[in-house]
Amino acid sequence: MKITKHRLIEDPNVSFKQTPNIGKNFSKGLPDTIIIHYTAAPNVNSAINWLTNKSANASAHLVIARDGKITQLADFNVITWHAGKSKWKEREGLNNYSIGIEIDNCGILRKVDSKTYQHGETGPKFTKEDVMIAIHRNGKKTEAWHKYTEIQIERVKEVCKLLINEYNVKFILGHEEIAPGRKTDPGPAFPLDELREELLGKQKKEIINSFPLKGIIIKDTSLLSQPHPNSEVVYKKVSDNTEIILLQEKDSFYKVEVPLIGYVSKAHVQLDNTDNDFDGVVTTNGLNFRSKPDPKSDTLGQALSKGQKFSLLENGAAWIYIRYVAQGWIGKDKVRFL
Repeated sequence: MKITKHRLIEDPNVSFKQTPNIGKNFSKGLPDTIIIHYTAAPNVNSAINWLTNKSANASAHLVIARDGKITQLADFNVITWHAGKSKWKEREGLNNYSIGIEIDNCGILRKVDSKTYQHGETGPKFTKEDVMIAIHRNGKKTEAWHKYTEIQIERVKEVCKLLINEYNVKFILGHEEIAPGRKTDPGPAFPLDELREELLGKQKKEIINSFPLKGIIIKDTSLLSQPHPNSEVVYKKVSDNTEIILLQEKDSFYKVEVPLIGYVSKAHVQLDNTDNDFDGVVTTNGLNFRSKPDPKSDTLGQALSKGQKFSLLENGAAWIYIRYVAQGWIGKDKVRFL
């Protein structure tokens, strides 16, 4: 299989069916991104028929069936309508930057009984062997996900390699990453992180070079001093939905900047009533940061150092409730990009 004149050729398991749902040609230097989707349709023919129906106002460049057969719906130099309302980093409207690959997969399944799962109320049914129970990267609860076939994953990999070599591809992303909260594809059953790690190691460099990035905590976690699970705890519990700034990536961790709140003794700070963008500063090393205005209450993590600036939330007689921004490391599975 190879790409000639923006089409896959020389493979008996590749066919072309033109979709009417296309835009103009990509701008110069584009596409530079691949977006991975699942069809969430009962079967591959249903998905292809929908994506080639003018009234659908939706399309993609490729659909990959469960047996590995590929149907191309548009030339790779033409914009298709697969991403919808989407954003990643500084970009909005990812249709204008990306090739869309749809994989025949039902997505989230409902449990019928202890042995059976189903796509919706009337769709195909599956046994446990076809199902992965997992938490979505943007979710908080376990759900049932339709598994991909091995040949599908291999075909996606094969196509991505060709696209990387043929075009200016820098990024491989899931629909779930460019439309979090709205979309869940390709979901945890697809090895998205492994795919781009293997095929596009340079994506890590691109992400690092684009830091800082906005992010959010998706599960309560600790802030650590080093990118290692056994390192010293800077702060014991960063709560979910806390917005953070991602600064760096290393192994399975992100270095982040995160706002922390707690109580400190008023005797060891100096308040500032000027127009500075902070309300006070710590005047001693080793100032305990506590959960309550009580010397017997739990410490929240590392003690504060002399010179630490903070914002004042509550001003008491002996204790103050403060907010300050700390840096540390958090596991990637606890973070998503905004």
